[in-house]
This record gives sequence, structure tokens and C-alpha cells, in this order.
Amino acid sequence: MCSMKKVLFLLVFIVGALHATDTLIEAKGAYYYPASSDFREIYSSGGMFGAEASFRTWGQLYTWGSGSFMIKKGHSIGLHDTTRIAFYPFGAGIKYLFPVKFVEFYLGAGALGAYMHIHDHGTGVVHKICRWGGGGIVKAGVILNRFKYVFLDVFTDYSFLYVPVSTHRDLFTQTANLSGWSIGLGIGYRFGADCYKPSDFNQCCKE
Repeated sequence: MCSMKKVLFLLVFIVGALHATDTLIEAKGAYYYPASSDFREIYSSGGMFGAEASFRTWGQLYTWGSGSFMIKKGHSIGLHDTTRIAFYPFGAGIKYLFPVKFVEFYLGAGALGAYMHIHDHGTGVVHKICRWGGGGIVKAGVILNRFKYVFLDVFTDYSFLYVPVSTHRDLFTQTANLSGWSIGLGIGYRFGADCYKPSDFNQCCKE
């Protein structure tokens, strides 16, 4: 019972803290272009989807956290055996917003962790690989505050993401390169008592 009260108190504290600062929560979709030529040959490029939350830490400096996923089917190089990859990057970092009227440009960076699952149907290889990896990310974008409480986020980012894997019955170890460019659009909800108000447009914030 005491543990339940502590959890409820923590949730109330977190909600109260978010309400007291400028907070942005958004769903995001992007076109992902892999940096690895092998990845492109096997799986090609595709869509990546996720969510991100940002809140003001100091001035125009914001802390962000995100989670996303990509699932693709492909064929192995040479034998063309069916294969499927799913990876789930999550990250945290900081970004700085530059307000210009009703838009805000931003630059950011952070650390990434990722869980990868590969299911191969070929012979002589490990059929299922599940591994954790990590790396970093740099990002840039434009937040459009034209609608009351709702905003649009046009963004691009580059992730440096590597996962160690073992193949051929664990006889060889190599690194899967999941790095790549993403460009996409997010739509979100903005709230908070000290929400930033662009100079000539304040409908994005509560009065």
C-alpha cells in the first residue's frame, strides 16, 4: 500500500512539473535512408515512426527523450534468402530553440540506445539475432506554432547507431551499421504554464 502511494505521489509530481514548464509531446514519421550500402542492398530504405517529448530546462534549452521503430523485410546478398529486421532506437539529449515570430528553429544532439531483432531464413547462418547497441544522434528542425496548442515539426536527423552481432553459428563477430538519415514530419501538443510565446503569435500557449 505504501509503495502504491509512493508511485501515485511520483506520478502527480511529474505531471505537476511538466505542467509548470513548456512541454512538447509529438508523434513523428520519417523517411529513413540507411548509411550502410549493405543495409540498403538487403532491406532498402523505408519508414520510421515514433514519439518524442521535450521540456524546457533553462532559457531556450530543452531536454528531449524519444522512442521509435522500423520494421523491414528483405533478401540476403547472393542467395536472396528472406530476412526481416526490426530495430527500436530510443534516445535522450538536449536541443536549443531559436524563436522567429510563430516558428522556432532548433538544433540538438543526444545519445541513442537500440534493440535489434533479425530473423533470417537462410542456411548456415544464425536464424534469429537479438542484440542491443548504441550510438548518438544530431538533429535539426522547424516547429510551426500556427495552431492553438497544436504544432507541426518539420525535421531531419542523422543517427550513428551500431549493434554487435554474431553470425555463422557464433564463429564470427561483426557490427551491424544501422546509421542513417531521417527526414520527416511530427504533429504534437504543446502545454505548460511558462510556454514560450513567439513575439507576434501566442495561440500555441495557454493564457
